[in-house]
Amino acid sequence: EKEEEKPPSRPQSGGDGRHGVGTIWWLDGSCYEGEWVADSPDGSGIETYPDGSYYGGDFRKDQRQGWGVYSKADGSSYSGNWKDGALVGTSIVARVGPDGGVTLSAVVC
Repeated sequence: EKEEEKPPSRPQSGGDGRHGVGTIWWLDGSCYEGEWVADSPDGSGIETYPDGSYYGGDFRKDQRQGWGVYSKADGSSYSGNWKDGALVGTSIVARVGPDGGVTLSAVVC
């Protein structure tokens, strides 16, 4: 028998919005699981997307901010420091080729 899945947890609501740790699903099929502050993803978390890609790392006011890794469904990944949702500074990019080989490169953004 298959165990029943637990419903997603919700961050607590307070005077300044959701806060704490919780999981939320959006209508487009994406999901965020992690810390919330003042009604926004803020702190450590994982955001998954309908195409199979995901970002795991730090958030600040609903933006990728700090250290994190964005992994695409094809196995490629982008890791490094993020600011306002974009990679900054030196980052490591791993790309998967058609033969399954991985190419690593350091990119300065």
